[in-house]
Amino acid sequence: MKPLPLQEREYRQGLYHMERRAGIPIKWFVLLVTVILWFWTIGSAPSPHVFLLFFLYFLFILAQSYFFYFSKVTLTEVKPLVIFSYFVDVVFVTLLIYFDLATNNTGPSGYHDFYLLYFLLVMRGFALFQSLTEIILVNILISMLYLLTLGLQKIEFRFLYDSNFAVSLVLIWLVILMSWFIISTITRQKMELLDIHDRLLRTDNLARVGELAAGVAHEINNPIGIIAATAEYLKKRLEPGDERLDDIEAIYSEAMRCKEIVQEMLTYANPRPIGSGPLDMRAINEEVLHFVFPNYKADLYEVIREYDEDVPIFMGDANLIKQALLNLYINARQAIPPDVQGRIVSRVQSRQRGRSVAIEIEDNGVGIDEPDMDHIFEPFFTRKAEGTGLGLAVTQRIIEMFKGTIKIRRGERGGTCFTLTFPAVQK
Repeated sequence: MKPLPLQEREYRQGLYHMERRAGIPIKWFVLLVTVILWFWTIGSAPSPHVFLLFFLYFLFILAQSYFFYFSKVTLTEVKPLVIFSYFVDVVFVTLLIYFDLATNNTGPSGYHDFYLLYFLLVMRGFALFQSLTEIILVNILISMLYLLTLGLQKIEFRFLYDSNFAVSLVLIWLVILMSWFIISTITRQKMELLDIHDRLLRTDNLARVGELAAGVAHEINNPIGIIAATAEYLKKRLEPGDERLDDIEAIYSEAMRCKEIVQEMLTYANPRPIGSGPLDMRAINEEVLHFVFPNYKADLYEVIREYDEDVPIFMGDANLIKQALLNLYINARQAIPPDVQGRIVSRVQSRQRGRSVAIEIEDNGVGIDEPDMDHIFEPFFTRKAEGTGLGLAVTQRIIEMFKGTIKIRRGERGGTCFTLTFPAVQK
């Protein structure tokens, strides 16, 4: 089974702990309080329908408590279980309000305030659902259920014209909006902390890999160099057409491949010291474009430049930034099949009102399969027949050294689009 991305894994773990520490205890408390209030205010035993509602909800909470406290719930099972639990809660609160209205039979001005339990559902919905669309749809559903529970008691819906009802409905949505603002802010800050934690963890791992790589490279480089030099010497000594030439050529090419892997691993784990200075992304991008797509290849590749007029300066090492761009442009060129007219779009943009500078590199190549999107920056991951799988890992390492980010998405015409973003120098 494909492993979950970091944010999805953290999200589901958060749901699991939220249900154990808050969700289930609150449900037991709500059930206890509503039963007490029902007996206290009604003054008589509940009707069979109400008794059945309380009993079924009791069994449901009991089963949920067993699954979350005594049975091991996997991360793949947490989300569907919690969503199912949420909608069971919605049904329970709705039926409770309906039976309360039917028992009192006094209309909106006389029923008990069990509808306030909808506020708990609203708060829980913000923590449960991730997208804004899901949150809006669920809250609209809760509002409609609130209207229906009242409307079923007054077929003509005259209560809709009651000013008290209008005020209560407005207050409900005010609470919804304020809750959404507060929880979205907390969630965004949590995601930022997770991202920082992920970067720190990666930095620590890179430091360990760097120490290991330096020792391994020192021990391996010399034997590899001797093997390659000996193979090259033997090639020169053999006569053309000798059947041993192919074997010696294979030894030489594989030795050079090992040397390249070791060198790229060193670059990935231990980049050379940074010489940071103010840079113009347009000028650096032009140098790399002229190198990767020279004029004599104009028939093979159409290079489209889309530069903003006022692009801010950012801080970085010119040679390292060129290396990162070079890796991306070479990948773009290699992704375009030989029988296809190549199209490379290079965009340099000012973003966030001049607080950052971004460059997009989009090609019309074969693209990257969706399952591979989460792994392309992992060291040694590659789908190419030839390649070390370290090019994009090195690129990401360089970009993050200068507090930048790199993202990937599908291009507008197929292919792949990489977006590099760096913080601009503030004037």
